[in-house]
Amino acid sequence: MSVLLLIGAFVLAMLMAGAEAALVAANRLRLEVLARQGDRTARLAQALLKTPAILRVTTMAGLVLAQVLLAYGLSTPFLSGKMFSASDAAWTSMLLLIIVGGLAFYLGGLVLPGTIAHEQANRLVQPAATLLRVIAFLLWPLARPARAFSERLARRLSVGADPVATFMQPELAWEVQEAETETAPTRDLDETESRLLANALAFEKLRVRDCMVPRTDIVAVEEHTDLETLRQRFIESGYSRLPVYREHIDQIIGIVFAYDLFRQPASLTEMLRPVRFVPESKPAHALLKEFLQTNTPLAIVIDEYGGTAGLVTREDLLEELIGDIQDEFDVDEDAEYLLRRLDERTWLVSGRVEIEELQEAGLDLPEGDYDTVAGYLLERLGTIPKSQEAFELDGYRFTILKASQNRIELIRITRL
Repeated sequence: MSVLLLIGAFVLAMLMAGAEAALVAANRLRLEVLARQGDRTARLAQALLKTPAILRVTTMAGLVLAQVLLAYGLSTPFLSGKMFSASDAAWTSMLLLIIVGGLAFYLGGLVLPGTIAHEQANRLVQPAATLLRVIAFLLWPLARPARAFSERLARRLSVGADPVATFMQPELAWEVQEAETETAPTRDLDETESRLLANALAFEKLRVRDCMVPRTDIVAVEEHTDLETLRQRFIESGYSRLPVYREHIDQIIGIVFAYDLFRQPASLTEMLRPVRFVPESKPAHALLKEFLQTNTPLAIVIDEYGGTAGLVTREDLLEELIGDIQDEFDVDEDAEYLLRRLDERTWLVSGRVEIEELQEAGLDLPEGDYDTVAGYLLERLGTIPKSQEAFELDGYRFTILKASQNRIELIRITRL
């Protein structure tokens, strides 16, 4: 029985300490965005943070209960007289056990889970809010009288601060954070701010592969290209930077800048600059930080076999945060990236348009293991359709207006 009490005391203490630490350290802006998106647990977490007295009374009631269970579990063997017959030995052993048990309770039940929850606050804050809601309901008979007593004592003593909060959590960081929370002006976020915050939260989960220009769309030049051909390639592509390869696109050896042509170089080799290579699994936010720190404009993305998977620019990553930026890497919409509504039932789109963009435009196409409308068609058909081929899928009629041997370029989509 005493073992079960000790286990229960440790588990309860770990849950309460971890839940409180997760709520305190959680990103408030992240909770705001999730709450606006309809997440009930995020709203519950916000409610708890706006009422710190209730939060602290609940957590402390749980910790007090855990301490009572710990004390009873440690003292039961001695009180029953089953452990020692000699009184001196019993008292000495009991004292030693209480010290060791109390230290283990403090480190394993309070400090360790609190530290872990603080580091993983954004992941744990919503489960923590739900847990505290349940604990508050179960411990209401203990927490309610304690809060009522503290409020009455505060009025009697004319104390401005909440004595329960001061007694239960006296650390300065808590007091400063609560003061800032209560005194800071609040206002509703407009649509633009909400979108930026949502983009910032989503950006944390993105990988480079989600932001790159795919291999098939890379415009590059061979290392022995003459300067006149290079000049024409810059003009035709509209880009100011081009990768340079040796023999094939999987062997990128550098990049060239258009403005270096004004220095009258003797050959392309004199213009060659080193290029950065990054794995496609690299977090996008980590690469953006490196771009900004080193003033690097682009990088070549490689796959797990060392081949060229794509190309990613600084602007590509920034667009994931703040939306489209018109620059030299944006292609002509009429030529390669098109999403145009022709009438109430018909859209004209290029194969590179993403499924999410189609859904925002009003086309309810299913999501799957693909990103673009071309990927959707390839998965459903199992082959590349020919130009002028038409077929029906998921309540829409697709007409292929332009396609090559290895790519779907332009599609007309009609809702049936």
